[in-house]
Amino acid sequence: MADRQRKCGWIGVAMAVLLGLSPAFGQAETDALVEGVHASTREYLAKFRDLLAEERKTFEFYGSNGRVRKTRVVESNFIVYELGGEGKAAEYRHVLRVDGKPVEKADVRSEEFFEKLTKLGSSRKELEKLQEESTRFDEGMRINGFTLFQAVALSPKVRGVMAFRQSEDGGTVIRLDYEQTAESPYITVNRGSTNGEEAVVSFEIDDNSREAFNERLRGSLWVDAESKRVVRVVRELTVRPAGFVRAVLISRVVLEYQPSEFGINTPAKITHEFFTLKRKQQESELDVRAVFEYTRFSRPDVDVKAEEPRAR
Repeated sequence: MADRQRKCGWIGVAMAVLLGLSPAFGQAETDALVEGVHASTREYLAKFRDLLAEERKTFEFYGSNGRVRKTRVVESNFIVYELGGEGKAAEYRHVLRVDGKPVEKADVRSEEFFEKLTKLGSSRKELEKLQEESTRFDEGMRINGFTLFQAVALSPKVRGVMAFRQSEDGGTVIRLDYEQTAESPYITVNRGSTNGEEAVVSFEIDDNSREAFNERLRGSLWVDAESKRVVRVVRELTVRPAGFVRAVLISRVVLEYQPSEFGINTPAKITHEFFTLKRKQQESELDVRAVFEYTRFSRPDVDVKAEEPRAR
C-alpha cells in the first residue's frame, strides 16, 4: 500500500510538470519566502545610495483615441542622494538633454542648486527641492521614488491585508503573487495619509469625488531562488467607486532589475502607466506611459550628501 501511495504521488508531480503546473506550496513555505524577500529589500534600502547612473526618461501622452499625441525624452545623470542628518535616500536628476537638445549651463545650475540645498536645514525641504529640480522638464508629471523601494506589498504596514501565493517555481527564479484583501490606511487614492503616518502607496488621480475609491493593490514579484533578491516587479492599483460593477485599473508599474557589483540588484527599467478614470463608462483609459531606463550603476568619487562633498 505504501509503495502504491508513493507511486501515485510521483505520478501526480509528473502530471503537474507535464501540464505546466507547479505543486501547491504550503503556507509556512510561502511565509518563509515573504520573510526572505523582505530581508533582501531591507538590504537593498541600506545599500542603494551614493550611486550614479545615466537615466533616460520617455513620456508618452495619449489622446482619447488611444494614440500617442505627444512625447518627451529627458536624459539625466541620476544620483541616489543621501538626505543630510537622517540617513534616508532620495533621487536627484542632473538633467543634461531634453528631446535631444542640451540643457544650457547644466553644470553651473547643478552647482548653484547644491549650494542652496545645503543651506535649507531641513530634510523635508531638501526632498521637495530635489523633486522640483529633477522633474522640471516632465510636463507636469511628478514621478519620484520608484528606485528607492522594491516590494512595497511586503511592508509590515500592509502585509496584514495582503494575500500571498507562491504560484510558480521556475528553478532559479520564484514568483510570488499578492493581492490586497481589505482597506488599509497606508494604501490611498486622493486622500494622502489617513492616520498621520507616511503611506506605503499614495496615488493621486484627476477626480474630485469625496466618496471612497475602494483602492486595492495587486501584483507579482519575481525573485532569485537562492539570494531572494528581487529581479522583477509588477504592481497594479485599482479602484472600485460606488456603483461600479468591477474594479478598474488606474496605475500599473513594472520594475526590472540588473545585477551589480554592490551586492544588490539595481534598477534597469521602470515602466509606469497612468490611467484616467471614466465614471460614466465605468472604465479607465491609458493617459500617460513613462519609461525610465538606466545604465549600470557605479559609485561616484565623492560622497553624495547634503554636506560638502568629500573625497573618499
